[in-house]
Parts: sequence; C-alpha cells; structure tokens
Amino acid sequence: MPTTVYAWPPVGVTGSEWTELAPVNVSRDIFTGDEMLSAAQRKRRLATLTVSALAAGRNGAGYMEMLKRLTAGGEALVRLRSHPVNWHVDAALEEAARQSVPILKTSGGVDWDWDDAGVPLLLYEGRVLE
Repeated sequence: MPTTVYAWPPVGVTGSEWTELAPVNVSRDIFTGDEMLSAAQRKRRLATLTVSALAAGRNGAGYMEMLKRLTAGGEALVRLRSHPVNWHVDAALEEAARQSVPILKTSGGVDWDWDDAGVPLLLYEGRVLE
C-alpha cells in the first residue's frame, strides 16, 4: 500500500527546529554487564514547527487541526520546505552585498544637494537587481 504524502498547509510558521533522531537498542552482556548499543531503526529527520493560529486569513489553527486528522493513523507523511538553520544571518549578509546605497557628497561637513530643475538628483553605488 503506498504512503500518502500531504503538502504542508499555507500557514505562517513563526519558529522551527530541525533535528535528526537515531533510535538505538541497548543490551547488556550477560557475563560482564557491559552495555552495548546498536541501531534500532533508520535515522529520521524530526521537524518541530510553531504555527500562527491566525495566519492564512485566521485559518491557521483550522489547517493544523485538519492536518492532525489526516495524519492520525501514522501512515502518512508531510512534505516540508524550510530555510537552512541560520538563513537570516546569511540573508542579512547577502542583502548588504546585493543593494545599492546612496552616495552622499560633502564638503567641509556640509552635504551637497544636487538637483535638476528642482528635482533631487540621487546617485547610487552598488549592484542593482532586476
């Protein structure tokens, strides 16, 4: 019987944690009492997400209740997409490198105001994204 895979509902995720579980069996040597560990199952990825109940037009809580019902038997999977763990740090660094910044000209501590027939003329330096 094929496994059903549900798409993650359109709700606002406010926090996430991704980790890996590696279940083990613990056994003891009958003569020495030493503990021995062995893999019990395949490694699994565990995702814990915090969802806004008011997201998706105040339907976030309802979407999550429906997902719980759909996966209640334990035979279903949920397809998730997530940013890497420290994506916001990388995004902040990339954002600075991918923007243009205004060029401010000064003379003796006084800013130069450039205009063209009364319309301010702004000069920028950096990479322009299209």
